[in-house]
Amino acid sequence: MENQPADQSKPYESEDETKAIDKSSKHSGDRCKFTSVLPFIFVLVVVSTIYVVYTKYHLMPLLTQPLSCDTAIGNDAKIECEGNHFRGTMDGIIFNTLTLFLVVCYAKCILVHPGTMSSTP
Repeated sequence: MENQPADQSKPYESEDETKAIDKSSKHSGDRCKFTSVLPFIFVLVVVSTIYVVYTKYHLMPLLTQPLSCDTAIGNDAKIECEGNHFRGTMDGIIFNTLTLFLVVCYAKCILVHPGTMSSTP
């Protein structure tokens, strides 16, 4: 083993080794861009899936039901059928309003700069 000064714990490195270490420690810009987009894509997919499933399997059956109200037997069935259409309309308005709020807040979170630390305590 070579004699090393007591104050240094690492062996001496050549200039080429130092450059190689510096180069390998820096992140590639392309790789970091892709990984920074993944949370955005994840949230977008989750919100879109919930929106499509709720609209297709809850709202659409309620809103298309009045087409068959004419074939309903009795007044109670017609009232229930019309009530379901009203419920579907109200659910749709509320759901779309809340979804709009969610999308606006999410867009603001992405687009607005978070700010910096103040220099005064």
